[in-house]
Amino acid sequence: MANGVLPGTTGGGSSGGVLTQLRQNVVDSGRSPGKTWLGFLIAWAAFFFILNMAPLAGLKPEGQAVLAVMVWACLMWIFECVPPGVSGILIPMLLVMTGGATPFPKAASGFTTPVLFLCLAAFLFAAIMQAAGLDRRIALVLLQRFKAKTV
Repeated sequence: MANGVLPGTTGGGSSGGVLTQLRQNVVDSGRSPGKTWLGFLIAWAAFFFILNMAPLAGLKPEGQAVLAVMVWACLMWIFECVPPGVSGILIPMLLVMTGGATPFPKAASGFTTPVLFLCLAAFLFAAIMQAAGLDRRIALVLLQRFKAKTV
């Protein structure tokens, strides 16, 4: 951080450098900048519309907040505005900020279920087996045992 300028940014407080860098990140990830920005704007517009202006008969404010967050997340995923992991982390925060789920531990409880840790451990063991080549050895032994002619 020389002269108060962050690495990779332009000096002078211009937002052009940041927007150019964001656009380049979108292009580098193989996505269309126009589609990404359009989806980003549509997702936030739908979020605020459902949260503040849409009269939904028979729905409590908490339910309306949850619906707004769900629509926002779906649109973010459809338009690929942000990586799924980022939007997944933002969902509990938005639920708490809109009053859809309080307190925060309740909103984030989906990240602490035993099934999550079971899946995480399974993916971890699979990655270790693949890195060690054990998956290929097991497959070859099974093919040899069942006397497969072609693979």
